[in-house]
Amino acid sequence: MKTWIVVVFALFFSPYAADAITLKPEDFGAVVDDGKSDAAAFQAMFNAIPALERNVYIVLVSGEYLFDKTVFYPKYNRRRMLIEGNMASIKAVGNAFDLLTPAGIEGEPVSKALESIDQFIIRNCSFEGGDTQLRIAATLNSEVSNCEFVGGMCGADLVFCLMARVINSQFTVFRREGLLVRSGQGDNVTNDGKYFSNATGSNSQSNVVTIDGCRFFSANHAHAGVRNYASNSMSILNTVFEGLPSKFCVDYQDRNSTTCTYMYMHNIHIEHPTDTAFTQSLIRAEQSGGIVHLDGIYSQTGRVVQVEAGRSVVKISNWAYFPGASKFKANGGGEWIFEENRGLAGIDLGDPAVWVGKPPYYIGSRFATTLESYSGWSPTLKNGADYLSLTPGRLLQTYDSFFDQKNEPFKTPLDLSKYEIADLKTFIMTDPATGKPLSFYLPILKQK
Repeated sequence: MKTWIVVVFALFFSPYAADAITLKPEDFGAVVDDGKSDAAAFQAMFNAIPALERNVYIVLVSGEYLFDKTVFYPKYNRRRMLIEGNMASIKAVGNAFDLLTPAGIEGEPVSKALESIDQFIIRNCSFEGGDTQLRIAATLNSEVSNCEFVGGMCGADLVFCLMARVINSQFTVFRREGLLVRSGQGDNVTNDGKYFSNATGSNSQSNVVTIDGCRFFSANHAHAGVRNYASNSMSILNTVFEGLPSKFCVDYQDRNSTTCTYMYMHNIHIEHPTDTAFTQSLIRAEQSGGIVHLDGIYSQTGRVVQVEAGRSVVKISNWAYFPGASKFKANGGGEWIFEENRGLAGIDLGDPAVWVGKPPYYIGSRFATTLESYSGWSPTLKNGADYLSLTPGRLLQTYDSFFDQKNEPFKTPLDLSKYEIADLKTFIMTDPATGKPLSFYLPILKQK
């Protein structure tokens, strides 16, 4: 019985499977803390992995490894490679090269990259200096945990990484972005070349990436802590953004990819100084439709646009603190819904002064469980000379909240400026807090 217990314990609690191949850079000539380059030893170690090996365990030791050139690690379909850092540090000698990046798939067509889709796990390791410090590409369920990225141009670059997780990691004084989440199509804004020869924004995305329990501390005039382009359903949870002034804390751009429809942020702390001539906004989320949901944001940063978004539904809930002289920016219209925001109490979100540029097509606001604190307006819904303004209720921007001239619901047109209000339809609801009836008004639209 005792032997059986030991076997079960080993099976479930061993850091790697019993049949994994185990490699150490020290077996190939690496020596920590000796001031000499260990890049050749690491490359020899990775080259020694059998081509068809599916389970690889790399063990580092605590101390500093120096790289004077890029090291390439191999890939193989359905391979699981685990790098246990043991608090090791990989430090670049200079800033002109990447540190650790996959071999053999850059420039391949997407179908070929899928033949090498694997799982890459790295934990308890730090990177210092260099250009891109760690690149992971064409993976499924990869993970970066308890790692630190210091002083690189880019900390970690996720290319076509499906359902990757970045957990409990720090990105410190990054010079461009801490974490880049992207498709393999490349981007002329970030100057990333096409990673796969036939990649597009819809067939090589890093979809459903989760960032949880991380800290981003930017260098002066960096671009963003998290930068995402053409990758859908990114979630950022329980994360802190600090540092010197950057252009954004989070920059999410769909690059016109039709499959980018959702972004979610929850329990976020932003304590970020700004350079009014450089900082554009704290959170930018631009996508062609879909939903941006920001929940539980704490921002100590004033005098700057808090959220910049457009062409989609933007839902902001539980905004904990709203510093003075802060604003929102709706690019290209969109629909903004504010709910349960005690931190925004007393702010008239229908006031044009709260918005940089034109307000969105629709603004809805609800405070706590009552309907009493609503203030909203739409610059495209006018009844004569007056803007439609509903108080104390809110205008529910759903597909059945607009009526045609027959008083039948119809799908809300994308460009409301082509319509005008023919009449206002009245309905009564009971205030759940007071029990008193409240009058609400829905517009009956007609084409101009």
